[in-house]
Amino acid sequence: TADNADKTQKEKKDSDPMKDALESAAKAASAAEDINAVSSKRDGQTPRKDSEGAINGLVTGGVTHREQNHHRQMPASPGTRLGTAQIPHSTSRTHSVDLPLLATEKPSLLVDLDDGSTIVADCTNSIKIPAGSSGHSLPCTTLSISRGGKRQWKDELYGTSSSAVAASEEIVAVGTADGCIYLYGTSPTLGWKSVAAFRSHPPIVVGNAVVSLQLKSIEGTEKSKRAVEMLVVTSDGSFGVYNLVPETKLLYKGSILAPMTHMVLSSQNENLQPRLARIQVTSSNKLLLLLSLEANANRSVSDDNGARSGSRGAGSSPSVGVGGSLQAFVYNRAMELWVRVSDSRFILSDFYSTLPTMNGVKQGALSNVDDMVRSGSSLSSLKPSHRGRQTSDGSTAAMYNHAEEERGNQGSSNVITRAHCEDRMACALALGSAKEFEHWLTLFVRTLSMGGFADHLRLVVDLLLGNPEATTDSEISCCWWLSSAGSVLSLERKDLVKKIIIPEMSKNRALQRITNEVSMEINSL
Repeated sequence: TADNADKTQKEKKDSDPMKDALESAAKAASAAEDINAVSSKRDGQTPRKDSEGAINGLVTGGVTHREQNHHRQMPASPGTRLGTAQIPHSTSRTHSVDLPLLATEKPSLLVDLDDGSTIVADCTNSIKIPAGSSGHSLPCTTLSISRGGKRQWKDELYGTSSSAVAASEEIVAVGTADGCIYLYGTSPTLGWKSVAAFRSHPPIVVGNAVVSLQLKSIEGTEKSKRAVEMLVVTSDGSFGVYNLVPETKLLYKGSILAPMTHMVLSSQNENLQPRLARIQVTSSNKLLLLLSLEANANRSVSDDNGARSGSRGAGSSPSVGVGGSLQAFVYNRAMELWVRVSDSRFILSDFYSTLPTMNGVKQGALSNVDDMVRSGSSLSSLKPSHRGRQTSDGSTAAMYNHAEEERGNQGSSNVITRAHCEDRMACALALGSAKEFEHWLTLFVRTLSMGGFADHLRLVVDLLLGNPEATTDSEISCCWWLSSAGSVLSLERKDLVKKIIIPEMSKNRALQRITNEVSMEINSL
């Protein structure tokens, strides 16, 4: 009656909306699991093992659907989110970093600051009962600063474990498994020579376990102050680059899952999964990512043996696709996408070598990346048949001999070599390396000249001279051939034609006519 209706209305009013929502969600999830279990049992479905399943295995840390249901019964450790993208992070060891010292030394009343000892920050993970507590043991991270092996300062973080630590001249950053970053400052005059720190910022919450953490100091100029940037990668594949000094703000952010998925798709081997080998901001302010392909530890040995069977014989290493087991990427901030700058796809090129870059070759950011990636070429699906015929030094005599061979087999290797040079030129532009662009342009023109490709050489000259009536005069390197600007990465276009193209074409008598035409055109400009 009326009394019962008033009582029911009062109970609805006193109920907690958040509690009701959680209970409803729990009931819905339980019902969905029951339906899936009955459906799977009725249909006799088994877990997928195709390429899509391999990607799902990567994204969830290699855990199958059945294992995920089992893990739901287990208590999750801090920083672990089952069923979402997970990149492994380490909390079972001590993380250490040498503290960089300020370049400018200021006078101080403190003594024994210049004894030459290294100052180190250590993050040690343990489980213990906090001092003064009568409760249970808790995960604890102890941050300590030592000089000469003697601890002189420490701080403790209870309820979490450290997964990364980084330092600059002004700041120490500690990343934890529960998705927080703790920032510590020090003396503005002595720097870390003071062997002391303090909590300078509130804990920064990034939402997932910190996998990689880096700090980079940027020297100030007359118009700008000294800055400190922080690079953070979390276990869900997200990354962010932040400015900490002189003010805290986001510079740019993104995810590394796209290149990781790309490596899985190109490998065509579900027993392999990519790992984060390195990520850093280069001296030219480019975000560089290095990934490696490794065997999935969650796969059984029988599965691995089955993947190898029929490929290259028992006991041999499995193929990882044409890109090799190491690949490098650079983040394009304008497109908010990754571009691949180095792998083993051009192992059949005349200019590809598994040896480190020689001292005589112009070295830069691109050659440094190539040197890191070359070690992964041994597992590439591409296998050169005649290693001795490669001319990675780019010598003219060797290329003349090789050009004669190519005329007899339709020039298939010449296409690969030409594409290799074009790719290296584009990647050098992406990395902003002018001297390496010039180096690969020389090899590119030399390849065309030795093969007698007059029409292609005319195209290269046209690209370098540009269109004086172009609507843009921007020096942006990505579309340099469409611009009327007179230089590319501070390299004068006319000088490139004079110093590189004309001398290389003059080495082939069959190109004498086009050489004279280009020379006359340059002299008339």
